[in-house]
Amino acid sequence: MTLQADTDEIRQIEAEAAPSRFARGWHCLGLTRALGDGRPHAIHAFGHKLVVFRGGDSEINVLDGYCRHMGGDLSQGEVKGNEIACPFRIEGATSDEWTDWHWYTTVVNSNCREIIDNVVDMAHFFYIHGSLPTYFKNIFEGHVATQYMNSSSRPDIGTPDGPRLLGTTSVASYFGPSFMIDDLTYNYQDGDQKTILINCHYPIDSNSFVLQYGIIVKKSEILPDDVATQTAISMGDFVKMGFEQDVAIWKNKARIDNPLLCEEDGPVYHLRRWYEQFYVDAADVAPDMVDRFEYELDTTHPREEWMKEVEANLAAMSVGPVG
Repeated sequence: MTLQADTDEIRQIEAEAAPSRFARGWHCLGLTRALGDGRPHAIHAFGHKLVVFRGGDSEINVLDGYCRHMGGDLSQGEVKGNEIACPFRIEGATSDEWTDWHWYTTVVNSNCREIIDNVVDMAHFFYIHGSLPTYFKNIFEGHVATQYMNSSSRPDIGTPDGPRLLGTTSVASYFGPSFMIDDLTYNYQDGDQKTILINCHYPIDSNSFVLQYGIIVKKSEILPDDVATQTAISMGDFVKMGFEQDVAIWKNKARIDNPLLCEEDGPVYHLRRWYEQFYVDAADVAPDMVDRFEYELDTTHPREEWMKEVEANLAAMSVGPVG
């Protein structure tokens, strides 16, 4: 193409803003053989994120990529029959193999950040909740913050009646700033008892929030429906007592942005940096807010000190009341 240079006028390029709407008509998103393998596929098109999947009836389906339940990314979900389950659909949430949810709601007069700090606070499980942590690890990555904890039972707490609790195994993850799922197993001498605990909250204002939490228990041959339901209620009441212990601390403590940490405190500052991503615009999320961070606390020294307290408590119990 040849452009004429010796013209009397200069042609300026004219370009209006691209139309905000998209062309009406059929568009090809890909090949059936690539998108119809029974798995969810993410497609970015028409200014949205879509999810494409083939259902059990062999039909290809296209949906908005984000679930209307909790905003979960459906492309990370699972195709079940002719439907797709998002990452927040929890094992047992709609299954007859588990009890119904035993649910609690309360108002806490404090800022939401106080409850988030518990993700890294290993010591409070001993002093507040009567556990004896034996393993404690945190992993933060993207919008997920996870706490891994194993604990053994404390011989100075509890009664000799009923099944003997050996300890617990917990994997608790915050998916975003306010929704936590805890895969919590109680290890008894005669078998394990699987539970799922949900802990979620929403702010009323900057100095108060609504805390909601609930628990379901998996049924078994030794835990039939009625017993499992009663177990869920009992465990729910136990969890409620634990949260009430936390609430008593939150409502009386001072906010502190620069805590003076001990050697064996968890990664508080890293957790708060992860949490900060939810208080800035998406464009301002920094890499150190979402990059993978992994930290395991050495429980050896804390456990030695805690056992001294346990032994002192046992000795005092053996002596009995004085006077």
